Parts: sequence; C-alpha cells; structure tokens
Amino acid sequence: MSYLLQLLRWLFPKTYIRINVANLKRKHRKSLKAAKTSQERQDVEGFFYHEFLEWDEWMSSIEDAELVEKAKKRDISLDDFSLPPYDKDDLYAIKNSHYYYGAFGSRLLDPNTRKAVSKAIRDRAPSYRKERREDKKLVVNVIVSLASLIGTITGLVAVITH
Repeated sequence: MSYLLQLLRWLFPKTYIRINVANLKRKHRKSLKAAKTSQERQDVEGFFYHEFLEWDEWMSSIEDAELVEKAKKRDISLDDFSLPPYDKDDLYAIKNSHYYYGAFGSRLLDPNTRKAVSKAIRDRAPSYRKERREDKKLVVNVIVSLASLIGTITGLVAVITH
C-alpha cells in the first residue's frame, strides 16, 4: 500500500473506502467479462459479494459512530431509546445493547435504533441551530464589550496623561 493510501486511510477513511470500492467494482466487471461459464460467474459473484459486504460494513460502522457523535452533540443519548429485542439464537446480537456485531466483526447500530436516532436528530435540529446562534451572538457581544472596555481605558489614560 502506498504512503498516500495509508495517509488517506488514516485521515479520511470514508474516502479511502470509496476509492477501494470503486477499484473493486472495476475488478468485478473485468472478472465477469473474463468468466466463460456460469459456474465461473457464480464464483466471481460470490467472491465479490463478500468483498463488497466487508467494505460496506466498515463504512456502516464509521457512519454509525458519526451518527452517535452527532447525537451526543445535540444532547441525545442512546439510553433515551428502548432497547431492540434480543434474540439469543442470533450469533451477532449483543445483549442489552443498541449494537450488534457485523459479519466481519464491526460493531453496528441496530437498524431500528439508527432510524430512531436519526429522527431524534432531525427533530432536535431547529432548537440546536437556535442554541448555536445564541452562543455565537454571546461570543460576539463579549468580544465587542471587551473591545469597547479597552477603548474606554485607552481614552481615560490619554486624558489623564495630558
């Protein structure tokens, strides 16, 4: 792997995944064209299905982490949502958790929890934007007040010294 790809993987993993999926799609098309029998095509499809699944799972785990982080910024906790039903026969399920394990070991949000968190973020967005505007306005007012205070002090010092 080139140093540029290693750096890309570290700094921008989603872009790295997209590049590799695009490369994989090109390889998939070439392999399908090269396959002569239906058995060879099935083998190619099976191989690439698992490759695509692995990249998709990695992308989903990154997006789930981003979604949870976005929810935390908006004061939304996963504890606010009911736990998905636990099926003890499901090998990938995690008991008392909003997560499950993917086929390649990634920790993924349960689809119902993902929908609920996304909806809560959308519902909270207007009030969150209003809070952010108020915070920015407060910072600007503090800076203006400090600047005027410094100007006043400078003026007083100039009057006193003359």
